[in-house]
Amino acid sequence: MPAHRTQDACARMEATFIIVREDLQVDPVTIVAEGVLIGRLPTCELLLNHPSVSRLHAGVTYADGEYYVRNLRPGNPILLNATKLEEYEALADGDVLGIGPFALNVTFAQGSLTIKVSLQPLLQKPPDTRRKRSRANRNRLTQARRLSTFFGTSESPRLRKR
Repeated sequence: MPAHRTQDACARMEATFIIVREDLQVDPVTIVAEGVLIGRLPTCELLLNHPSVSRLHAGVTYADGEYYVRNLRPGNPILLNATKLEEYEALADGDVLGIGPFALNVTFAQGSLTIKVSLQPLLQKPPDTRRKRSRANRNRLTQARRLSTFFGTSESPRLRKR
């Protein structure tokens, strides 16, 4: 009988995950497993195809009656309710995960975890490219002035349009 208890103690706990893709026109998927991987790899249970998402970005696991989210790429942040997730955290009903441009809304219902995936609204405006171009032009002008001083030319350098 002790060997049987050892097997029970080592038995892995499986949970039910329901993935709802509001960003795609696909049916919800039910997964019964210890956890789900989130990322760009085709082997991930929750595939988020965007360059800002790591190949293996996050994992959601079930242990001791709780669901936990773990950041698998610390250099590529995950936001949990608009706060950067450092390592791992227990999930609560109503939590929102931010991974790249995706919002993952977490709900619990009938013993399963439902993750609704949608695209986040653009939170910041795109950078002003005119400012970058003018800074680049200033750098080129400064470099041209230095070269003209070095070679002893008296002409004021002019920038050509590219």
